[in-house]
Amino acid sequence: MAIRRELCEEAIRLATLLAEHTVGAVPETFALVALMHLHTARLSARSDRAGGLLLLEEQDRSLWDRERIGLGAEWLKRAASGEVFSRFHAEAGIAAEHCFAPSFAETRWAEISDLYAMLERVAPSPLNIMNQAVAIAEWKGPDEALKLLQDLGSA
Repeated sequence: MAIRRELCEEAIRLATLLAEHTVGAVPETFALVALMHLHTARLSARSDRAGGLLLLEEQDRSLWDRERIGLGAEWLKRAASGEVFSRFHAEAGIAAEHCFAPSFAETRWAEISDLYAMLERVAPSPLNIMNQAVAIAEWKGPDEALKLLQDLGSA
């Protein structure tokens, strides 16, 4: 099994305990809990009957857990309470954009691209650039995405 729901649930339980404790009640922890809820909300749609992983555009959004998406949104709102912007804020924002999109075609790719740029500033990684290029390709087309990657190669 590629995804173990019970481990996801336990991670959420432990992170929530931390977020509800005075030591861990900080925006970064709230954003992490939001991220966990938003990802877990989509678990039921992430694999086919044989256990193979499905692309986002192949997922049946009716299987997404709307209550858990709501919990993720509540935690993300709490995460916005401070002056800190962490990788968890950016990642939860990206996950929220996917969760709130009515369909793959209606995804707000410009916002996702911006969030990947913000993620790159706080936690640099070639993966962030690649994911931003994917968002740009969906938003503006493959030529624009290639420009980002070519600019990266010449930097």
